[in-house]
Amino acid sequence: MKKDWDLIRNILLDVEEHGAFMFRPPDSSPEEYDTTESEQIHANAVHLSENELIVLLTFRGNGYFSSLTATGRELLDSIRDDALWARIQTGAGDANFNSIPLSAMTGIAADLIKQDIMAAASKS
Repeated sequence: MKKDWDLIRNILLDVEEHGAFMFRPPDSSPEEYDTTESEQIHANAVHLSENELIVLLTFRGNGYFSSLTATGRELLDSIRDDALWARIQTGAGDANFNSIPLSAMTGIAADLIKQDIMAAASKS
Protein backbone atom coordinates (compact mmCIF):
# COMPACT_ATOMS: atom_id res chain seq x y z
CA MET A 1 0.00 0.00 0.00
CA LYS A 2 1.40 3.39 -0.99
CA LYS A 3 2.06 6.19 1.42
CA ASP A 4 -0.70 8.83 1.27
CA TRP A 5 0.43 12.17 2.70
CA ASP A 6 -3.10 13.63 2.82
CA LEU A 7 -4.25 10.62 4.83
CA ILE A 8 -1.17 10.80 7.07
CA ARG A 9 -1.87 14.47 7.78
CA ASN A 10 -5.52 13.68 8.54
CA ILE A 11 -4.57 10.84 10.89
CA LEU A 12 -2.20 13.16 12.79
CA LEU A 13 -4.86 15.89 13.00
CA ASP A 14 -7.49 13.40 14.19
CA VAL A 15 -5.23 11.87 16.83
CA GLU A 16 -4.40 15.32 18.14
CA GLU A 17 -8.05 16.41 18.22
CA HIS A 18 -9.69 13.24 19.52
CA GLY A 19 -6.94 11.46 21.41
CA ALA A 20 -7.60 7.73 21.36
CA PHE A 21 -9.96 6.49 18.69
CA MET A 22 -10.51 3.21 16.94
CA PHE A 23 -10.16 1.94 13.41
CA ARG A 24 -10.55 -1.60 12.19
CA PRO A 25 -7.55 -3.31 10.59
CA PRO A 26 -8.33 -4.86 7.19
CA ASP A 27 -8.59 -8.43 8.49
CA SER A 28 -11.34 -7.60 10.99
CA SER A 29 -13.59 -5.39 8.84
CA PRO A 30 -17.26 -6.35 8.53
CA GLU A 31 -18.63 -6.83 5.01
CA GLU A 32 -20.24 -3.39 4.85
CA TYR A 33 -17.04 -1.65 5.94
CA ASP A 34 -14.97 -0.07 3.16
CA THR A 35 -11.98 -2.42 3.22
CA THR A 36 -9.98 -0.34 0.74
CA GLU A 37 -10.22 2.69 3.01
CA SER A 38 -9.51 0.52 6.05
CA GLU A 39 -6.43 -0.95 4.38
CA GLN A 40 -5.16 2.53 3.49
CA ILE A 41 -5.69 3.81 7.03
CA HIS A 42 -4.08 0.71 8.49
CA ALA A 43 -1.02 0.81 6.19
CA ASN A 44 -0.41 4.51 6.80
CA ALA A 45 -1.01 4.18 10.55
CA VAL A 46 1.51 1.35 10.73
CA HIS A 47 3.97 3.54 8.80
CA LEU A 48 3.44 6.34 11.35
CA SER A 49 3.82 3.93 14.24
CA GLU A 50 6.97 2.31 12.84
CA ASN A 51 8.48 5.78 12.52
CA GLU A 52 7.43 6.63 16.09
CA LEU A 53 5.03 9.44 15.16
CA ILE A 54 1.96 7.93 16.83
CA VAL A 55 1.30 5.32 19.47
CA LEU A 56 -0.69 2.55 17.77
CA LEU A 57 -2.25 -0.16 19.90
CA THR A 58 -4.20 -3.26 18.93
CA PHE A 59 -6.81 -4.84 21.18
CA ARG A 60 -9.05 -7.75 20.14
CA GLY A 61 -8.49 -7.11 16.44
CA ASN A 62 -9.19 -3.40 16.59
CA GLY A 63 -6.54 -0.74 16.15
CA TYR A 64 -6.41 2.33 18.34
CA PHE A 65 -4.49 5.52 17.75
CA SER A 66 -3.83 6.66 21.28
CA SER A 67 -1.53 9.66 21.05
CA LEU A 68 1.05 11.59 19.09
CA THR A 69 4.68 11.22 20.03
CA ALA A 70 6.91 14.28 20.34
CA THR A 71 8.18 13.61 16.80
CA GLY A 72 4.62 13.24 15.51
CA ARG A 73 3.64 16.51 17.15
CA GLU A 74 6.63 18.25 15.56
CA LEU A 75 5.72 16.95 12.10
CA LEU A 76 2.09 17.96 12.55
CA ASP A 77 3.08 21.44 13.71
CA SER A 78 5.11 21.86 10.53
CA ILE A 79 2.31 20.71 8.15
CA ARG A 80 -0.82 21.86 10.01
CA ASP A 81 -1.42 25.10 8.09
CA ASP A 82 -3.69 24.51 5.07
CA ALA A 83 -1.99 27.15 2.90
CA LEU A 84 1.46 25.75 3.65
CA TRP A 85 0.21 22.23 2.95
CA ALA A 86 -1.13 23.37 -0.44
CA ARG A 87 2.26 24.94 -1.26
CA ILE A 88 4.05 21.66 -0.44
CA GLN A 89 1.63 19.74 -2.68
CA THR A 90 1.96 22.23 -5.54
CA GLY A 91 5.73 22.35 -5.28
CA ALA A 92 6.06 18.57 -5.33
CA GLY A 93 3.61 18.04 -8.17
CA ASP A 94 1.04 15.26 -8.32
CA ALA A 95 3.50 12.59 -9.41
CA ASN A 96 6.02 13.26 -6.65
CA PHE A 97 3.94 14.33 -3.64
CA ASN A 98 3.37 10.91 -2.07
CA SER A 99 6.99 9.99 -2.82
CA ILE A 100 8.35 12.57 -0.38
CA PRO A 101 10.18 10.65 2.35
CA LEU A 102 8.94 11.08 5.89
CA SER A 103 12.39 12.29 6.89
CA ALA A 104 12.21 15.10 4.31
CA MET A 105 8.67 16.37 4.95
CA THR A 106 9.49 18.27 8.15
CA GLY A 107 12.51 19.85 6.44
CA ILE A 108 10.50 20.92 3.40
CA ALA A 109 7.82 22.49 5.60
CA ALA A 110 10.45 24.16 7.79
CA ASP A 111 12.14 25.68 4.73
CA LEU A 112 8.82 27.14 3.55
CA ILE A 113 8.09 28.51 7.02
CA LYS A 114 11.57 30.13 7.10
CA GLN A 115 10.91 31.71 3.69
CA ASP A 116 7.64 33.16 5.01
CA ILE A 117 9.35 34.55 8.12
CA MET A 118 12.16 36.10 6.06
CA ALA A 119 9.65 37.64 3.63
CA ALA A 120 7.61 39.08 6.51
CA ALA A 121 10.76 40.43 8.19
CA SER A 122 11.94 42.13 5.00
CA LYS A 123 8.57 43.92 4.66
CA SER A 124 8.80 45.46 8.10
